[in-house]
Amino acid sequence: MKGLRNAFISGFLLIAPLGVTWIVVKFLLDKIGDPVGNLIFTTLLQAEVMNLPLVRFGVQFVSTVIVVVIVTLIGYLSNYVLGKILVSTFERFIDRVPFVNSVYNTVKQIRDTFSKQKKSVFQKSVLVEYPRKGAYALGFLTG
Repeated sequence: MKGLRNAFISGFLLIAPLGVTWIVVKFLLDKIGDPVGNLIFTTLLQAEVMNLPLVRFGVQFVSTVIVVVIVTLIGYLSNYVLGKILVSTFERFIDRVPFVNSVYNTVKQIRDTFSKQKKSVFQKSVLVEYPRKGAYALGFLTG
């Protein structure tokens, strides 16, 4: 039973980044891409044309392109002084928001751990009985 639990947690941790990525992309498309794409198309086309399947596909495609461009611009700007100032200001703001700061810092720490290493850092994931008997914490086995 312990091996099954370890396998489930390992699988969950492998799938979790994909799920978080899907949620973020879906959020960006819903909040930025779709409104901008609809705005562009509704000013150019009539309402009955907007309901055609090919036009809906065009709106979704334009929405996706808009989100990709925005994310790329944010990544590009973050490599320069203005971007670094904006990122540090945003992180200071996030650090003051309870609960959100814990989630953000945890995801950031995990991202930093995996993205800054050229080789595989962890050999496998393990459950450790910690901080008390009967309670388990996830750990990663290194060299």
